[in-house]
Amino acid sequence: MTTITATEAYEAMLEHHKRLGEEVAGRADAVSGAVAAGQPYGAAVAGLVAYLAEEVLPHAAAEEKTIYPAATRAGLTATVEEMIAEHLSLSALGARVATLDDGKEAAEQAQQIAGLFTAHAAKENDVLLPALLADKSVDLAGLLAQMHDSTGHDEAGQGVSQPGEPRETARPGS
Repeated sequence: MTTITATEAYEAMLEHHKRLGEEVAGRADAVSGAVAAGQPYGAAVAGLVAYLAEEVLPHAAAEEKTIYPAATRAGLTATVEEMIAEHLSLSALGARVATLDDGKEAAEQAQQIAGLFTAHAAKENDVLLPALLADKSVDLAGLLAQMHDSTGHDEAGQGVSQPGEPRETARPGS
């Protein structure tokens, strides 16, 4: 097993948030594009909802178990509470977009999901993670390993499927 530094863990987390954001935005854009072109958009909505369920929400749950308790101990309780509320909103918006019969509403909801995720990841990247990196009592690499164990893949993006690709399963020891 390779040991990484806190800085490497931080960079891996930033990269993973970037990849998640790109994936969510791409899927939201697929919904909007289908609607704008007058094409069926159900498959695009299903792709967005599935990505939220398979990647984003498990990542969020892992953060709540690992990163957020450390951030609370570091004095970021209000920010952590906001982040958890945003996780709940992402889940609710994902559930709602799956039920919409109006294409315009579905496209707007998909873009709202992408915007919320982008703002959420930015807050995590710009507030939470830098504070944890600066706090020498926090083992950021250890938290990343715990997240990996919790989600079944690493925060550097391995195990994250690309649009249209089957989801990879984590290899033992990866």
